[in-house]
Amino acid sequence: MEDLEIENKLKGFWEQLVFSYNGDKQIMNDCWDELASYYTNPQRYYHNFDHIDTIVKLIEEGKRHILNEQALFFAAFYHDIIYDITQTNNELRSALIAEKRLKELHVDAGVINLTAKIIRQTAGHQKSGLFDVDLFLDFDRCILSAQEEDYQDYAARIRKEYSIFSDKIYVAARIKMLSQYLDQPEIYYTPLMKGRENAARQNIKKELEVLMAQKTS
Repeated sequence: MEDLEIENKLKGFWEQLVFSYNGDKQIMNDCWDELASYYTNPQRYYHNFDHIDTIVKLIEEGKRHILNEQALFFAAFYHDIIYDITQTNNELRSALIAEKRLKELHVDAGVINLTAKIIRQTAGHQKSGLFDVDLFLDFDRCILSAQEEDYQDYAARIRKEYSIFSDKIYVAARIKMLSQYLDQPEIYYTPLMKGRENAARQNIKKELEVLMAQKTS
C-alpha cells in the first residue's frame, strides 16, 4: 500500500475514533494535521504512518481480548509523535502531547490516563502487569518476529533514521540494545504474541551476527 493511501486510511479511522467524543471538525482536523506533520517527516523511515497502521491492525484483530481498545488506538497514534534520535525523553513528551490533545477532544479521563501510561511504558518496554499495556508493548515490537525479509527491511530503515551517526557508533549501540533483548527472559509478554517469541529471537541473533562481523572487519 502506498504511503498516501495509508495516510488517508488512517485519517478516516482517526475521524471515526474521535467523532464520538467531539464533533468539532476543526479540532479533529487540527489534531490530525499535527499528527501528519510528524509522521510524514521524510526522516521517518520506520517510525511513520506505516508503523502506526500495523499497530492499529493488530489492535483491531485483538479487540475481543482488550479491555480498553480506545486507549490502545490513541496510544498507537501518539506513542511516537515525538521521535528525536538525539533525545532520551521522547516517550514522556509524546505522552504529554497525547494528554493535551485528548483533553481538547473531550476524551474520557480514564482513556486519557491509560493512553498516557501506555506511551510512557514504551520508554523501557518493561512488563507492567496490566494486560492492555503489555499487549500494546507486544504490538509495538511485532516487527521483531516478522518474516526475515521484512525484518531486514526494518533494520535497514532504523539505520537510516540514525544516519547522523557513524557506523562504529551505530553498530556498537545496536549490538548493545539487541543483546539486551536476548538477555530478557521474554520479549513478548502476552499470550496473543507468545507464539512469536522464537521468531523474534532468531531474527535478532541473525542481525547480531551481521553487526558483529561489521564490528570486527
